[in-house]
Amino acid sequence: MELLLLLQTKLPVLLLLFSRVGGIFSTAPLFGSRNIPVAGKAGLAGVFAFLLLPLVEPGAAVPAAGLAPLPFAVEVFKEAVIGLAIGFVASLFFSAIQMSGQFLDTQIGFGIVNIFDVHSGQQVPLMGNFQYMLALLLFLVLDLHHVVIQALFDSYQWLPLMGKPVFLNTADFMIQATGNTLVIAFQLAMPVIMVTMLSDVALGILARTMPQLNIFVVGIPLKISLGVFMMGLAMPAYVYYLKVGFHGLFRQVYRFLQLAAG
Repeated sequence: MELLLLLQTKLPVLLLLFSRVGGIFSTAPLFGSRNIPVAGKAGLAGVFAFLLLPLVEPGAAVPAAGLAPLPFAVEVFKEAVIGLAIGFVASLFFSAIQMSGQFLDTQIGFGIVNIFDVHSGQQVPLMGNFQYMLALLLFLVLDLHHVVIQALFDSYQWLPLMGKPVFLNTADFMIQATGNTLVIAFQLAMPVIMVTMLSDVALGILARTMPQLNIFVVGIPLKISLGVFMMGLAMPAYVYYLKVGFHGLFRQVYRFLQLAAG
């Protein structure tokens, strides 16, 4: 009976909580994966919203009977936008990983090889999918999905319900964070790019000195071998860079919350 009474009096707050949590779980790493059914995401978002209900105090009092339909719809939309933005910022580093895989495939010679990624529901490069799965595995091993949940709870301290987030302050930040994905992707692919560029120079010199040699027959397997070998050689540095990148990822999330809070 007490549970039913709580739901009746707190239903507007519960719906607002569900909107933000659902937005985060739609775009955040791991939680936003396409291979998780929509019903499963909705159920998980509902569980988290219910757990947050006794912990979160709205920034402005929500009437027990709820708001008028139009203002309440605006508040639901605002909470959904906040959740989507938080999840999007958290997923940018994984987008950079897949972009670096595209660079690697182009340089090595796997540019025409794509596989279907169940996490994004799209065709992704071969090396990009390998790097993405490795990063996702490290993400779970380091328990960083718990940090995503912690950021969800902390977001209500920065951006309380019924508050007034300043999205205009986050415009430059979002542009810069999105542009940094290209820099991160290039840094991740740098060792292999440098090796394949040197091999191209060597093959060009060889083609000039030995015109009778079929460079395409020699060059394609050579670049593939060098690229895969260099990836294996640079794997410890790649894992270390992932750890550093994950820490930067969550700093970006909290920076977004700080800016949106004004």
